[in-house]
Amino acid sequence: MKRVFAYMRPHLLFFLIAPALKAVEAVAGLLQPKIMTTTIDIGVVTGNMDVIWSNGLRMLAVALVGIAGGLGASVFAARSSQGFGADLRQAVFDKVMSLSLADVDRFSTGSLITRITSDIVQLEHTAIMMQRIMVRAPLLAIGAVIMTLSISVELGLLLLAISGILLVVVGFIMSKAFPLFTQVQQRLDTVNSVVQENLSGMRTVKAYDRGSYEVSRFDAINDLLFRTSVRAGRTMAFSGPTVSLGMNMATLIVLWRGGQLVAGRELAIGQVVAVTQYIAQVLFSLSMLGFLLINLVRARASALRVSEVLEAQPTVVDQPDADPVLRVTRGEVEFRDVDFRYPGAAGPPTLSGISLRVPQGHTLGILGGTSSGKSTLVSLIPRFYDVTAGEVLVDGINVRRYPLANLRAGVSIVLQDTVLFSGTIEDNLRWGAGPDAARQELVAAAEVAQAAHFIQASADGLNTIIGQRGAGLSGGQRQRVSIARSLLRKAPILILDDATSALDFRTELNLRRALRRHAKGTTTIIIAQRVASVMDADEIIILEDGRIAARGTHGELLRTCPSYRQLCQLQLGVKFGEGAAANE
Repeated sequence: MKRVFAYMRPHLLFFLIAPALKAVEAVAGLLQPKIMTTTIDIGVVTGNMDVIWSNGLRMLAVALVGIAGGLGASVFAARSSQGFGADLRQAVFDKVMSLSLADVDRFSTGSLITRITSDIVQLEHTAIMMQRIMVRAPLLAIGAVIMTLSISVELGLLLLAISGILLVVVGFIMSKAFPLFTQVQQRLDTVNSVVQENLSGMRTVKAYDRGSYEVSRFDAINDLLFRTSVRAGRTMAFSGPTVSLGMNMATLIVLWRGGQLVAGRELAIGQVVAVTQYIAQVLFSLSMLGFLLINLVRARASALRVSEVLEAQPTVVDQPDADPVLRVTRGEVEFRDVDFRYPGAAGPPTLSGISLRVPQGHTLGILGGTSSGKSTLVSLIPRFYDVTAGEVLVDGINVRRYPLANLRAGVSIVLQDTVLFSGTIEDNLRWGAGPDAARQELVAAAEVAQAAHFIQASADGLNTIIGQRGAGLSGGQRQRVSIARSLLRKAPILILDDATSALDFRTELNLRRALRRHAKGTTTIIIAQRVASVMDADEIIILEDGRIAARGTHGELLRTCPSYRQLCQLQLGVKFGEGAAANE
């Protein structure tokens, strides 16, 4: 957890000022009963108005000093805790952005969202409470006991004994509560993950009429969170009544014994009144410490979860022998006997024995069934994951020798799950082009991607506002904007991962023709479900269970691969014989 609290250092001055001002407030609170003792015993009992007025003014002055200290402490505590939270939140987000995809998969998106939001809010809240209570409550409690001892050793020792017993009991309760609050945060992760899944997949839920199922599923995990939270709250609920019961008993005992001491003329009435006020201060202090401990238990669980992210080391990083001057120039891609298995996955490897070469400027088509490894294969080129065995080369150089930034700058990829960001269409296009690109470049890329027509048809054109993940655009429109964005990068390698699945045949045909003209000299890899998307490629490979089952041009595969020939017949509606010519 040291990594978490290191982010307090820039705000250390304010973190120290706030408790110091709270100490001033505590001292002011301790002086009030002492002044009141003199007021009662000398002023009220004897009817001395001068003493009453002078002590009253002194009490007012002390109260104003205490109020000023309390207000100042609140300001500095808020400033320091919010600054700490902002810095920590930024650090966690930066760390998440540096993690590889395998690391993000390990944490889960829902869990990372919880850690960046609610966990850090919990730490902010606890930081503010620590500054307000950590110094004031112990100082007030210890000071009240000392002041009581100065009035009556017997009553002071009684108060000290009861306070010690209560602290032990509260500490025991905290030790039982901590594991429960850790479980609460884990349950909250699950709730967030399910909510995120349903919001992002709302169309699918409605299309399959699975709303009732998802509601019952959410109800089950929400009920689990509820029951765990109740258990944690029920455990912590014992601390408040325990403190109150103990201190109320102390008050009764002090009043009983104090009355005897007053009757025996060993104590004055004002002193007994002061002792009861000091008991109230101890009660308040222990209650506040109990409340702080509740938050510390929660904060400790949150701090551990945030620390896990901060201390996580990306599995894909720049290698020590990476050459900082290396850039992708030609775009030649080669796989040499590549095996790959997802971290922690059981069963056979996702990819096995993959060897192929894509020369500069050539187009490779990849076909295969679900879970055949198509997307995994291309994700090894920009090192989203590292191979388990073998090697991937770009321009004849192992991808591990490139700095990650330089390697990924040379690869433009349109992912299977099209992602656009909230903002304008122009904002999204400039992800590929950069902020200084001329608008004509954006329009030209949109024309190649067959997106210019619907963009120009919109009243706002490139300034059209789109929502999160491209809300407001159809699936085909999102894909075309994504393709335009990838073209603007002008990278030597272009990867289209099922990027035209939502396009009609005519639009896709126009796109393929425009790409051949625009991307001449660019190494292009196309993953598709439709034969028509790849039939013009220089080479086509068919993946089955992570292995290359067949390879060749469209014509060669028609002659040599029965499964490819059958796929063509099903999709293209043309019957091919076993001796089909290459131009069929």
